[in-house]
Amino acid sequence: MKPSDIARARNALKTERQRLTEDRAALDRRERDIARRELDDARKLRAYEQERADAVDALVAACTRFGDLDWDASTPLAEIIADHLAEPLEHMVARTVRRVRRLEAEISAPVDPPARAEPLSVVENGPVRHATMAVRSGDRVGRTGFIAVCTCGWRSPLSPYESAAADNGRAHESARFDRRA
Repeated sequence: MKPSDIARARNALKTERQRLTEDRAALDRRERDIARRELDDARKLRAYEQERADAVDALVAACTRFGDLDWDASTPLAEIIADHLAEPLEHMVARTVRRVRRLEAEISAPVDPPARAEPLSVVENGPVRHATMAVRSGDRVGRTGFIAVCTCGWRSPLSPYESAAADNGRAHESARFDRRA
């Protein structure tokens, strides 16, 4: 073997070693990238599982109050929301809307004040002294306003204005001033 052949073989061997070193470094980088991706995937999977567990806990609380619990933890979230939470909520909302409409109809219906019998005052001698005052009041359907109240027990109908209640009271006083009980 000639020295040139030996030099060529050494150069080829050196080149091959360098290529193998570069390939080994590339493989090491690739292995680290794969390990990092697997670790990231494992973290993402744990984060997903934790997020799903939190969502299931929240749905259990919501379904306990507003829906039904006829599902297990492996049921898809969309199905839980649609079938076991939204549907019962729709029925609850419909019932509430019907109730509100019924109450609105009751409230908006004109209400005639109940007919009041004139109270009798028992007086030994002389005319009855009537003294009225306007006070804030409310009725059974939630309206508020003013009424006039007399010492004899008479009460005026509910009025939105204090001045109107006071006028009703003065009219009662003047109408009853000279009557005997």
